[in-house]
Amino acid sequence: MKNPKVCNSCGAENPSYQLTCISCKSYLRERIVNLDLWDLLGLMLHSPSEAFRLIINAEHKNFIFFILLFVSIKFTINSAFLFLYTHTIDPALNNFFLNALILFFALSVLLFLFSFAAKFIYFYGGWAVRMRDTFSVLTYSFVPHIYALAFLFVIELIVFGGIIFSRNPSPFLFKSTLAYTLAAFEALIVLWSVLLSFIGLTALLKNKLNAIISGLIFNLLIILLLIFSSTYLFN
Repeated sequence: MKNPKVCNSCGAENPSYQLTCISCKSYLRERIVNLDLWDLLGLMLHSPSEAFRLIINAEHKNFIFFILLFVSIKFTINSAFLFLYTHTIDPALNNFFLNALILFFALSVLLFLFSFAAKFIYFYGGWAVRMRDTFSVLTYSFVPHIYALAFLFVIELIVFGGIIFSRNPSPFLFKSTLAYTLAAFEALIVLWSVLLSFIGLTALLKNKLNAIISGLIFNLLIILLLIFSSTYLFN
């Protein structure tokens, strides 16, 4: 086992998520039943490794549904922006919430399939990892997109109003300095989310190289999902 938790009482190796030793039944760590969302949001800012440790050890992975729902809304907005700057027409937004539900379903399926495949790949590589831990870690790595939805997108709406998804005039022509500044913050949000996926997978695998490889594959799949959604959802 490449990510063991060694029992202090008998020295036996246990899966890193184990609560009690499989050999002597001694407690290996504190029991965590539920997650506190506000504490986790704070930890994501100043101690993400500790936040992911709590997520992995928690018996109930709270708030997964709501995180995926709000992230799907933000991804739908990102897809509309991507459509705007890869096509010669404005995106059709009349089915926005239906598109968000489609993305919610697609994102959930992608996470499920990736976590399912990763479980077996990690197992044959010598890592003891639960599928639900991988799913939860990657879901919580999307938290920066919720910050962007709650704060950054609200600012964009206030500043640009009805032309936010328009090419005539483009926000970059209307208020170019502010538009490029906000675009830079959007890019930082993406990078922050990617970094959190690396940190979360490192907490899961106890191996930075494999965490980075897994994280790169996962985030590439997310990019492909956004490209696909921007191509087919807004025509």
